Amino acid sequence: MECLRVPETGNSEGDEESKRFLAYEIVKRLKSLGRDDLLTILSEGVQEMERKKGKRHQVFRLSFDAKELYTLKDIEGALDYIHGN
Repeated sequence: MECLRVPETGNSEGDEESKRFLAYEIVKRLKSLGRDDLLTILSEGVQEMERKKGKRHQVFRLSFDAKELYTLKDIEGALDYIHGN
């Protein structure tokens, strides 16, 4: 599975906020596409303590190997790959 890396700004609070809004957008788009299969997988990834706090989906892995994408062409290629899988 490929992923997009949210660039770090040096402001960890701001970086987390960016990821949070990106996660909301991903879930929103999956809902609009009727991808209940993927939403179920994301829901199953929520840890019990987080679920008790009201978290519904785990969009980002807690740790992973990222590949930086520097050009629009690279980003579009990654999105095409993700969409095709």
